[in-house]
This record gives sequence, C-alpha cells and structure tokens, in this order.
Amino acid sequence: MPQKNVSPVYNVLIIGGGQIGALYDNPDSQNILTHAHAFTAHPNYRLQGFVDQDKEKALGAARVWGGGAYTDLSEALEDCQPDIICLALPDEHHFSYLQILAKLDLKLIFTEKPLTQTIAEADEIIRLYQHSSIPIAVNYLRRFMPEFISLRDRIRRGEFGDYVTGTGYYGKGLFHNGSHMLDLLIYLLGNITGGLVVNQENDFYDHDPSASVIWDLENQGKFYMQNVNCHFFTVFEMDLFFRRKRLRFLESGLRIEEYDLADNQVFSGYRSLSLSSGYTTSLNRAIAFGVQNIYEHLTDGKPLLCSLEDAYRVMGVCDALQRGGKYEKNNAGSM
Repeated sequence: MPQKNVSPVYNVLIIGGGQIGALYDNPDSQNILTHAHAFTAHPNYRLQGFVDQDKEKALGAARVWGGGAYTDLSEALEDCQPDIICLALPDEHHFSYLQILAKLDLKLIFTEKPLTQTIAEADEIIRLYQHSSIPIAVNYLRRFMPEFISLRDRIRRGEFGDYVTGTGYYGKGLFHNGSHMLDLLIYLLGNITGGLVVNQENDFYDHDPSASVIWDLENQGKFYMQNVNCHFFTVFEMDLFFRRKRLRFLESGLRIEEYDLADNQVFSGYRSLSLSSGYTTSLNRAIAFGVQNIYEHLTDGKPLLCSLEDAYRVMGVCDALQRGGKYEKNNAGSM
C-alpha cells in the first residue's frame, strides 16, 4: 500500500518563561495569548521546554505547558533538538540571543518585537542573518490577523477610495509599542515618506521615549500618532479616513468599526460617515495565526507575514526619529 504523506512536526524551545512566553494564559483559556499556548495548541509542533535565567520562572512555565526547565541555553541544547526557537524576552536581550542563535542549526526563529534596541544592533543582526539560512519571524501580531489582512486587501483594491487622514494613540515607548502602530500603518497604507516629532516623554523606558509624530505617507496623506502616558492607562487605537470609508481600531485592535459615506439624515445636502458595522477581531488568538504562518512557511514556502526585513524597516524609521526628531525617506538604514 502507498504510504500516506505525514505532516512534519517541529520541535520548539521557548527562551523566556514570563508573561508573553507562558503566563498570560493557560491551556484551558479560550484566548491564545502566549507563545507556549500557540505552539502547544497546534498539532504539528512539539514544545520541548523553556529557558529562563530565573529558575522559578522556567519551572513554573514547564509545569503549566510541559517540557523541560533550563537556566542556560547550552544546558537546554544538551537535552533538546529544537527546529524553532522562540525569543520571548525583554527587549534588551534580543540582540545577544540573536547573535548566539545565528550559529545554531535551526529552521526558524520567532522573536518578540522590536527586533533589537538600536539600529546599530539591528544592522549587525541583518549582517549575520544574510549569511545564514535561518529565517526570522517577528511578532508584530496584527499582521497575522485575518481581519487586518482582509482590510489591507480592500484598501489596495481601492474599495474605500483614497486615504485622507488619520490619528492614533499609544504609549510605552516608540520602539516598544509605537513600532507596532508604525508597522501596522505601513502594512495597511504603504511606505512612510517623512515624519516629524512634535513632543515626547519617557513614560516607561528611559532609553525609549514615547513620541508624538506627524507622519507623511507616500499617497500624500498624513497620520497623527499621539503618545498617551501609559501610567494613566493603556491605549492603542487608530482612526483612518478614506474618501468613502472610516475605519476605527479600538481596544488594541480587538474591535473594528467601519463607517460608510451616506446622505445626512438631518441636514439636507450634507454627507456623513455613518457606522455600518462593528465586529470583534481575532486579536486574542493572533499569535496562533502567526504560528500557523510559520508552519506554512516551513512546509509550503509561503511568505512570512512579518519578516526580519519588515521589522528592520520599522527599526530604521524609529531610529531616525529618536536621533534627529524627524525622518526622511532613505535617511535610515537600508538593506
């Protein structure tokens, strides 16, 4: 009898036993908010364990999700043969680990954003991985969500008309959280041609102020990205206006509202944008879609929805703003 095709199963090792790596949810949760949950919920991955310098964190993560608990990567590699390593660590550790992982025999690295803390570090990672066969996927998670993929396709088809203007609100650092908004803006609307910082404050990191920025887009529209001190509350919202549509991304993108152009029902001769639909998105399962994209990349060669190159592009723009208070196309690092 002919043998059936067997889907490959990839071994996964997670570096980081904290919140995004393991602790935001548990195996019984309806939400998939951690790398551990995303990989263990997928039938074609095998979680081998956790590495964390804090032994208790590694042990706690392993008790919840299974696998071994290690305080050192070299120790873990003596027991495990990972195909994929997931970096679920604070920003300051990305660079050193990405340097180490470039020397290993891996099929892929899945890392938290931002890629590194500085453009100099990012340049070094680009150099290293240009000579490596290891692809890197970066967790700008909204790129993985079907709702945002659909909206991007509709925008590109011209369904909403030309982009007019927009605003956004965020906090907790330009690199750390603002890069999420910048990446989504580029993903949906195209390249940034310029940016100007109008104010900034260190609301979370001393080295990474949250900046309010006026962005110029290649289609001539502007986007006003405003920082809101994260000590008051957490906010991540965007409001985009097109000639025939308004899109509002609320609750960090968990909810989307669409407004359509219509005749004003009160004032004759005026046209307004009226709410036509509102829906809950799959933000609470975005990492699972990212893990599926990684699987399709490894097995079928499908493009990564957020690659090393995508993350580096955002890093270059953020770096130009942080160094000089403005960005002009081609003045940041190039690949």
